[in-house]
Amino acid sequence: QILTFSRQSGSQAFEPVEVRAVVEEALELLRALIPSTVEIHQRLSADDSRVQADRNQLHQLVMNLGSNAYQALAERGGSITVVLDRCAVDEEFSRSHPHLRVGSHVRLSISDTGHGIDRANLQRIFEPFYTTRAVGRGTGLGLSVVHGIAMAHGGDITVDSEVGRGTTFRVYVPEKNLAMG
Repeated sequence: QILTFSRQSGSQAFEPVEVRAVVEEALELLRALIPSTVEIHQRLSADDSRVQADRNQLHQLVMNLGSNAYQALAERGGSITVVLDRCAVDEEFSRSHPHLRVGSHVRLSISDTGHGIDRANLQRIFEPFYTTRAVGRGTGLGLSVVHGIAMAHGGDITVDSEVGRGTTFRVYVPEKNLAMG
């Protein structure tokens, strides 16, 4: 993660990538790592989800978000839901998320039924080295890396959370990136 974090401003190996295939591959790995007390549900759209991207970075993004979701459930179990679909970012949504341009996007949502994140921590979760975990339990780079990867791909990430109910991260990557490659 430290290497990925330090390379974020460098050149990425962007090429047409089928996001669904990357998500399926990452979910297979996560299933092998996550105990049976945590259920993983997936709803991956059947239609084309290709974007211009660095495949390895997208894989790391899914693994980081999946790992965070699992860690929010580690104590009591629960479920993780992964949804991949396409969405249109309109003017209103773009105004409230200035890093996103109007147009068609591939959206990856990863939700957990864990403990949630309070408002004070929610405002800081994408800061490098910020963590609420005990010493030795995390570097505070995972979400910062995820944020950097989303931004490097011309997209963005949003988070909704409610203490005691869970958290949902949504990553948006523009489809129009294909024209740039």
